[in-house]
Amino acid sequence: MATRNSAAVERYYSAFENGRLSESRFGSRVDALERRLIQLRAKLAELRDSTTAVDVPTQEAVRSAEQAVRDAMLNGTPGQRKALLKELIVEVRVESRDSIIPTFRLPATSVRVTEAMVGLSTFG
Repeated sequence: MATRNSAAVERYYSAFENGRLSESRFGSRVDALERRLIQLRAKLAELRDSTTAVDVPTQEAVRSAEQAVRDAMLNGTPGQRKALLKELIVEVRVESRDSIIPTFRLPATSVRVTEAMVGLSTFG
């Protein structure tokens, strides 16, 4: 998108410099394109900055979570399993009946399912 806007601005500048366009006729369009280009570049910088801030869990944390989930799914009550999955799944993308893609997250701390919800138990 930014490349396309940059190319459009350059075409206007080139046409203006070659005398094919008057400033009064297309000046506002060039201004709008330049403002949009500034916004797109700022958004790109913001997205690049946000991708570097991801903390990767340690192998120990992953193994611990894996064991806790396995134990909960094999030995927990239906309510405990449901509560645990609600904590671990952040998004479910349904592309079709045959393509359902869950996105999981590993909490930074242990997941505790409260006694009031499903009985006293700690996962993680």
